[in-house]
Amino acid sequence: MTLPHRMAIPAMLFLTISAGFALSSFRNRTLLAVFCLLEIWLYPSYGIPLKHTSLPSSLHTTILKEAPEGAVLNIPVNLYSNHQRKYLWFQSQHQKPIADHFRYSMFPQISEKSVFLAASRSISKAPLPSAKNPDPLELNALYTSGFRYIVIHTEFVQEQHQIEAATYIAWMNLHLGEGVILDDVVLYPLDATLLRELLPFGTSSFTMGLPTQ
Repeated sequence: MTLPHRMAIPAMLFLTISAGFALSSFRNRTLLAVFCLLEIWLYPSYGIPLKHTSLPSSLHTTILKEAPEGAVLNIPVNLYSNHQRKYLWFQSQHQKPIADHFRYSMFPQISEKSVFLAASRSISKAPLPSAKNPDPLELNALYTSGFRYIVIHTEFVQEQHQIEAATYIAWMNLHLGEGVILDDVVLYPLDATLLRELLPFGTSSFTMGLPTQ
């Protein structure tokens, strides 16, 4: 995972070298040492005792790790959301390729050009499958590119798309078919034959019913 804190390493190296040069030319080193110890005592850089931060966890990562190979498309997508960077942490757990939601992730780049991904931002206005056009959102293009799973993170739906998560999932059912409702996500396999393996882990997304708006 790429984190902003990585810049602390070269910064600390620079400060250490600079401090070494400064100390080598400082005459009263004892006074300086007392001053530094006093500063550390009065204004510690870390709170003592150190606080532990819990890592995010989700059932879908365990399921995907054991599922057949294939890339994962996480939605919603917000390039500027620090909270959604946990998608990268989830990937380290399920070990499946993910789309380039963030600028430093590389697989596969079709997600930027995906009709489905664009439509997912306003799914209630997307064209529905019909006899003349059975795949209006070009889901087959995602499948051909290596995607096998779509994971909707319901906690971000209301904020990003201004629609209730339950209504959003109901609309998604019309395009993606049946999925599996887990703790905090809804998992849709693009290969319908995988659904039988996934359903025992959660509840069918069809329980959301039809869209009400």
